[in-house]
Amino acid sequence: MAQQPIPFWAYLIIGTGVTVTSLIVDMQTESDKLKLFVYIGIIFFAVGIIKLLFNLIFNRGSINIAPKVKVEKKLIQQNQQKTSVTVACPRCKVKLHPKFKFCPNCGLKLN
Repeated sequence: MAQQPIPFWAYLIIGTGVTVTSLIVDMQTESDKLKLFVYIGIIFFAVGIIKLLFNLIFNRGSINIAPKVKVEKKLIQQNQQKTSVTVACPRCKVKLHPKFKFCPNCGLKLN
């Protein structure tokens, strides 16, 4: 299974969280020991912004949060359409799966 890239919004949330938390703790303790985490949070936030801009530019303005899910659903529907063979009930003409033994609409026994 192929790994999916980390979405832009995850970088934005993590970057914001790390930066804000580090700044709050840094102000309360009055020390500069968490400056590294502030910079790491800013870097994460910047990467998120870059990924967002990249998506907007190269996807023509659409932001797909879960593009793979849509593609997989479409492939499943196409496979179901290709593989689904239906049989019509001789009495009521309802489309049925070929493995049905009885018609659920009229109750006629099938083959």
